[in-house]
Amino acid sequence: MVERTILPETRNRKLETRQILGYDPNLDLDAAAHLDNLKQALPTNEYERRQVQFEQAIRRNLETALGERFNVEISIVNYQLIDGQLKSDEYDEPFLDRIKRGQRYRQLLGSREVKREKAEVLGFARLEQLLPQISDTGSEKIIIISPQGDADSVYQHNFFDFYQKIEPDKVKMSRYTSSSTLEDFGEAAKILGLEQPNGEKLNDAFFLSHPIVTGLPREQIIELFHPQEDTMPYDEYQTLILAITPLINKYIEVLKRGDDDESKDLYRIILNVADEFVLNPQTRKHLARRLYTPSELAFWVIPQFSTHPVRFVAGGCGPQTLDFSNSNYLSYTNSLPFSVSEYGNSTCPDCQGAENHFHCPGCGSQIESGKGITKCPHCGLTKEEAGSKC
Repeated sequence: MVERTILPETRNRKLETRQILGYDPNLDLDAAAHLDNLKQALPTNEYERRQVQFEQAIRRNLETALGERFNVEISIVNYQLIDGQLKSDEYDEPFLDRIKRGQRYRQLLGSREVKREKAEVLGFARLEQLLPQISDTGSEKIIIISPQGDADSVYQHNFFDFYQKIEPDKVKMSRYTSSSTLEDFGEAAKILGLEQPNGEKLNDAFFLSHPIVTGLPREQIIELFHPQEDTMPYDEYQTLILAITPLINKYIEVLKRGDDDESKDLYRIILNVADEFVLNPQTRKHLARRLYTPSELAFWVIPQFSTHPVRFVAGGCGPQTLDFSNSNYLSYTNSLPFSVSEYGNSTCPDCQGAENHFHCPGCGSQIESGKGITKCPHCGLTKEEAGSKC
């Protein structure tokens, strides 16, 4: 999800008023606008590559949101291990850079969970340091525990991530939801060999910053963490995603056109149709046929589900909701985030880059920090044109 490049005179105001959201359709629009800004600055093949990458990221974001909404029992991410850093096919940068930028973006917007979010950065960095030490036979695994935050936290999901090297340069991450309490997590971590702080109360930041290497079998590890029982089986989730794909395709088309209202309407429709598909299995086959019939999709599905109120979800991992009571886009929010990395696509200059570089808000290219550079050497955008704040 990307923070759109906006005019300098509106940049500070937008930063001050935008809420911190778990998933915001406006950020998808921002990503589309940012990509469109690059069209003239990039060679055709590079622009087309980024367009494919953009579509993959949006598709995955929506699929992840649906997985969160229905509490899927497991999700899987495959990474490449390149020069000691984990990378996904969806992004050009190492995944740790996304987590760092997401943390900076949240802090810049006044996050009250900086300790937790910095712990997530530290934990992922430690994970990368541990990966060279484990074999690619699957006999050793690395576990990162992610307990839900306090009652007022945006991080209400309770889960653990399970990393395995499946080849020397490939890593598979499996995510499982959990019904464990902090104390349960502490007992499980102790069995896995994690030394816990003396005299300090266990908290989410501690677990996130301390990956655990273990040689125990997968089944035994999963059992230790009390996987939730009220979850959607993964094969049922895949059936849902297949059914909802025509609406996701439509959503991506509308994003490319930059239609704010229609994209937000389609986001609402996607959630409503997904609810209908999952909660009313007797109409599932009929609905799937209509989703894959273009005329039915346009003239029945979209009008039928565009006016439904979005169902409030209160599951084992905490509340998930959309608030459309206010026409102002700031009220848009959906299921709560699993990770600070979900804020990692911000193009905010104050959030971008590692310690030695930042990204041009016009073309996204890296520029060295501390060199007094005021004009992008790649696309010619000046500091004055870009503005000094998001």
